Amino acid sequence: MFRIGKKRYANRLKAIGRSADENLSPQNVICSKHFSTDDFIHFNGKKYLRLEALPRLYLPRRPSVEQKRETINNEPTDKTNK
Repeated sequence: MFRIGKKRYANRLKAIGRSADENLSPQNVICSKHFSTDDFIHFNGKKYLRLEALPRLYLPRRPSVEQKRETINNEPTDKTNK
């Protein structure tokens, strides 16, 4: 499971919104569709993922800074201070 090193593994999990603390098994993999074509090396007719590759495509949406600000600005205020 950690053939790429624990730190790289943790960085890949973080990129897809998962945590290294989760109980993942060796059967849990990151789909190749999350990596760009530049993240792969082709050798002897096989495709290998580069060690430094991080998933960047089709990832879970994270709120942008603007969305976070909007959420904060739209929170209900304490009506007793009016």
